[in-house]
Amino acid sequence: MKKGLFFTILAGVAFASCTNNESLVPPQEIDFQVAKYLSSTRATGAEFPETESFGTYSAGLGAGKEMENTKISLSAGVWKAASGTYYWPATGTVSFISYAPYSDICPFTINASTGDVSVTDYQVDGSKDLMLADYATGLNGNVDNVSTGGTNYTGVPTLFRHMLSNISFNIGLTEAAKTAGYSVQVTGMQLSNIRNQGSITLSDIDPLAENMKPWNWPTYWTTGSNTETINIGAPSGFITDLTPATLTNCYLMPQEFEAGSQKIKISYKLKYNGIEGEVITVNKDLLGIVSGHEGWGINKKIVYNITIGVETNEITFDPAVVDWSTENTGVTIE
Repeated sequence: MKKGLFFTILAGVAFASCTNNESLVPPQEIDFQVAKYLSSTRATGAEFPETESFGTYSAGLGAGKEMENTKISLSAGVWKAASGTYYWPATGTVSFISYAPYSDICPFTINASTGDVSVTDYQVDGSKDLMLADYATGLNGNVDNVSTGGTNYTGVPTLFRHMLSNISFNIGLTEAAKTAGYSVQVTGMQLSNIRNQGSITLSDIDPLAENMKPWNWPTYWTTGSNTETINIGAPSGFITDLTPATLTNCYLMPQEFEAGSQKIKISYKLKYNGIEGEVITVNKDLLGIVSGHEGWGINKKIVYNITIGVETNEITFDPAVVDWSTENTGVTIE
């Protein structure tokens, strides 16, 4: 299967017997073209994982024929319903709302007819992403939205965007500390008072967009009162340069920081000329560690580059916020 911006989606045509009262054109099976949102242009969209499935809802297929949390999977190079076969109607248009990953119990309340989506008291499972596709509407057949390398891709345009925040950490010494010959061992890292439950309602879409209408996303979810403490796996041994810390459950609830609430705690000890110092513990509010950093936004990947100095034992932060991207590049917040 050739890969491009979207997975290769070929229009599946089911040939059925026709009577004199039926159209001579065979019904067209509904297929999907799938991409995962990374930036503001589809030209850099990443492919949806071939091993995953997503759920979809439709409006316009007719009574008793709608997709209602229908599981969509890759089969023989085509993204389509995992069970049963769905066809485009002879007249009228169809709308679709899709989410990922698929669940037998959909976390959303979805109305594909009106384009309304809501989630109430969603409990984040930090090991799982949560994505929602742009509202695909006004369709009367598999569309040809993308052409890459001379190959056309057709199906229901399904462009996923991340609904959560992706958080990661790097930690090391300042240049001055490295030059002076110090190394540091991080003995513990922890996030506390992190909101892990929230609600969101989406109904406002871009009216000027064509088949793929993006939602007018808020910056954050409306978070509940539930909080949790999250341990971050610190690098092993003594280090100098920025080294990744391990946050196993990195998909966290987008939330606005509150003064004195969400915190990061770092415990470390320095070594100089073979002599190890005592463990030092520092607590910092996430709000105020750097100017302008006020929360974790929807569809944002936040990378904290944490450097430890030795003159005043002050920890400094250099968080970078980017549109969610596997390239992990972005603009540093100053």
